Amino acid sequence: MKNDSVKVFWTENDSIIVWCYYMIMSLPWFLGLLFGGANSSSADRLAELGSFLPISFWILGLVPVAFVCWLLYNRLKQSGCTLMELLDIPSKENWFVIIQKGVLIGFALFLIGVFIIKFWSQFLYSFGIEAKPQFLVEVLNSGLIPLWQIVGLGVLLSIAAPFTEEICFRAIIFERLKANRRKWVAVLLSSLFFAVVHLNLFALPGVFFVGLGLAVLYDMQLGSSTGYNGRQARVGLLGSMVAHLTFNVLSFLHNING
Repeated sequence: MKNDSVKVFWTENDSIIVWCYYMIMSLPWFLGLLFGGANSSSADRLAELGSFLPISFWILGLVPVAFVCWLLYNRLKQSGCTLMELLDIPSKENWFVIIQKGVLIGFALFLIGVFIIKFWSQFLYSFGIEAKPQFLVEVLNSGLIPLWQIVGLGVLLSIAAPFTEEICFRAIIFERLKANRRKWVAVLLSSLFFAVVHLNLFALPGVFFVGLGLAVLYDMQLGSSTGYNGRQARVGLLGSMVAHLTFNVLSFLHNING
């Protein structure tokens, strides 16, 4: 069932590019699984990276930003729309309400997400599968990166991920899926892809739940308020980015203290 309630500036080609980008970014991880990299210890992996360790995480943070900026530039050039139209940002009088919703939902997603991840880890442990901390968490707690770089990486990853992932998974993937399918199907599929590309078996259900929450928040209507082009305003990217930012900051603080 096609949904025409919101004009979709992003094209099918844009969604294919995003799918391919995340598949390519995930390829080294899958190759590591195939050729035994997943069996190497964290200490071995940290030692292999050595002095390249801080640089590698800066690259991981900046490459997606460059990719999304290229997507935005390309789409603005081809569609002739404004940036505010492309990102579906509502009028300024709605910003406070949207930011408030985003912060509250971000807190809720963090609390419930942590519970789901812990429950899932215990479930896997009952089958003899012991949860391992994320490699990023091990790096942050390894003492190999100076404090100022940890703070810088935390700021970069907390800001970069909401910016890049919300545009890719909500504005492009979710909107393109919703344009040709029922909304609940688009929510489920975009959230599943969002969870899978985070490449963490032990956090998979928790990340999937967060993706569901962000997709529902993103598409939430704002009553009688109108956005650009006279359309009914939604929480949109502004709200989902704020929620994602809140979630990431809380997760970062939780991980470096955990």
